Amino acid sequence: MRLKDKVAIVTGAASGIGKEIAIIFAREGAKVAIADLDQKAADATASEIDPTGKRVVGVAMDVANEQQVDDGTAKVSRRLEVSTSLSAMPASRSWPPSSILNSPNGNG
Repeated sequence: MRLKDKVAIVTGAASGIGKEIAIIFAREGAKVAIADLDQKAADATASEIDPTGKRVVGVAMDVANEQQVDDGTAKVSRRLEVSTSLSAMPASRSWPPSSILNSPNGNG
């Protein structure tokens, strides 16, 4: 359990590679947020990984919208320990968003 009680926000995680990463993170003990454009798909994947809803949750998030990233991050945890982004981002968009740069653990 290498990620025991760490918090992971995995974007694009309702399906594909993001979903597989979320499954592995959860298996390794992380509390995982399934972040996706589609809230229903995110919730379905979260329920599939953790039917109890205690360690995996779905969050609607468009990473091209900084406010949604900020809101989604706040919903998940005040302390961001692990972050993986698999979704596309326009070249004109600055990265990382201020919500990650200003995370309490200083790992931004």
